[in-house]
Amino acid sequence: MTKRIITVAITSIALLVPVSAQGAVTLIAAPTATTVTLTQKTITLVPPASNSPGAWSIEFDNPKIATANGLTLTLLSAGTSIIRYAQAASGAYNAASRSSRLTVTPGIPTLGEFKDQTVVLSAGSFNLIAPTSTSDGAWSFQSLDQSIATISGNKVTLLDGGEVSIRATQSPTLNWLTTNATMKLTVTAPSPTVGTFSDITLSIDSVSKVELILPVSNSKGSWTLTSADPSVASINGLTVTALKSGTTKISAKQAPSGGYRSIIVTLNVTILAVDPVVTASGFLDRTVEIILGTPQQISLPAPVSNSPGVWTFTSSDAAIATINGNSLTALKPGKVTVTAVQGPALKFGASRPFTISVFVKGRQSLTAPANVEKLAGDPDVAIAYPTSQSTGKWSATSSDPTIAAINGNAIKLGNAGTATIILTQEATDSWIASSTTYSVRVIGVTPTLGAFAPFEISVGEKLATGKSPLSNSAGKWIYSSSDPKVVAVIDNVITGVAIGSATISAYQEPAGKYGQSNTLQTTVTVKAASVVTPTPTPSPSASANPIAAIAPKASASLSKRIISIYAVNTGSASVIAMIDAKIVKIGKNTVTPGSRKVSIFVGGRLIYSRTFTVK
Repeated sequence: MTKRIITVAITSIALLVPVSAQGAVTLIAAPTATTVTLTQKTITLVPPASNSPGAWSIEFDNPKIATANGLTLTLLSAGTSIIRYAQAASGAYNAASRSSRLTVTPGIPTLGEFKDQTVVLSAGSFNLIAPTSTSDGAWSFQSLDQSIATISGNKVTLLDGGEVSIRATQSPTLNWLTTNATMKLTVTAPSPTVGTFSDITLSIDSVSKVELILPVSNSKGSWTLTSADPSVASINGLTVTALKSGTTKISAKQAPSGGYRSIIVTLNVTILAVDPVVTASGFLDRTVEIILGTPQQISLPAPVSNSPGVWTFTSSDAAIATINGNSLTALKPGKVTVTAVQGPALKFGASRPFTISVFVKGRQSLTAPANVEKLAGDPDVAIAYPTSQSTGKWSATSSDPTIAAINGNAIKLGNAGTATIILTQEATDSWIASSTTYSVRVIGVTPTLGAFAPFEISVGEKLATGKSPLSNSAGKWIYSSSDPKVVAVIDNVITGVAIGSATISAYQEPAGKYGQSNTLQTTVTVKAASVVTPTPTPSPSASANPIAAIAPKASASLSKRIISIYAVNTGSASVIAMIDAKIVKIGKNTVTPGSRKVSIFVGGRLIYSRTFTVK
């Protein structure tokens, strides 16, 4: 008879039951689904919440999955089943039930012991026995080192002495997951007695191949040779070939035979390299200048070598300079040692180290001291050296020691004038030489001057000695005229030009401890020059007739922008030529475009005047 299960989900019930009713409605909350593994074997379920105290029982629609005793389940197999939580009637509450789902997942089998075993190599083979298991899954076996033993089915074939791990794996079933166990198999066998297998040394450029002699052994097993680094030395049969400098290990393995286990012996092969021929060439000491806080990069030329090996550069102090490849970055002032080593390549070995010194020197901008102004005769002035990060020795020089002389760390003031003081700080291993300048102006004492009396001069006269006032200074007098048409000053010489008067101004240049004088003025009167008529020499044929004097002549011409001035028959009289009231020379004078008036005076008398239009 098939059971019919009717599940009713009640979410909210409000009942008004008369007190005289014979029973009460049992309200059961919705139970949650349950998932367990077969490995757990038994579980106790927690029933859903209910308002009835009635006893609980469990019913299954798939009795193969578990059996129930009250709320305790005994798990039988993996699978799923609808389970019904049934609550018996109790007191005023009627019987009721709610359904949920039970899921039993495959379990992990419980295995018996898979014991380690020891067998002798001479046994040849033996059969494995799988460990006991709660699962009925099929077993398979695997050797983790098939050079010692191989497995087919459960038969182990012994190949060599040693230790090997044997893994037993049980396949999964509907009820059980896959699992595995591992045992250690020890295959015992005597090692053969083997003779020596000595190290060898080869040279790339001379003996590069050698035939190895196998060691003597009491086993008849075959030999196999291998090279740990075939790029250094290769092995073909028994022949070793040197390929590049370095070392490698040759392993000779004798296979198991006649009850003897395998054995491995080794020898070291050293390949001697050719020493490269290296010269420093451009890899020399050098200096790098930097501004503090601004790194400076330079490229390092490698030494010259006949090897193609790669050069490696290293710095002795990465805080001062770092190196990336052949690029050096200077970071702060100091000195580092840079080492260059060439790596091995082809037949060449590594080079010996080459070293250079790199001096990283800081370059700083010094702040010049303030300019100094003092009076002649003031006390010495102390030299204020700028603030500097360098420890270099300071020195000072003066552009004019007669004005400002260096006296130790002070300046001794001398004559009036201005001198430049140059402050220089010597270079050090970390800093380049630096310098700055400032000026010292010595203000001279004003000279005491006498009177500047008026004086006279003739037309054409040049005062070889100036009419200067008395002065306690030896400074040179400088003259200027208020009217160059009357009195001209040519090369600081007062010269009479035409009859009349003009004002001459004069001042005295600084000299010694005296500064420039005040300017004095006086009046100069230009008078006519004395005309002396030469007495003619009597002629024998006309001794009674005097010879007439020859009159001076002057002329001027224009060619492009050059005015040429000429004067003849002037005798000892003074000759003054002027263009636009400015004294010029007799001969060619370059002028600018415009109207240009030419005047020529001989003995203070105007004898030629003409105006030219210059284009």
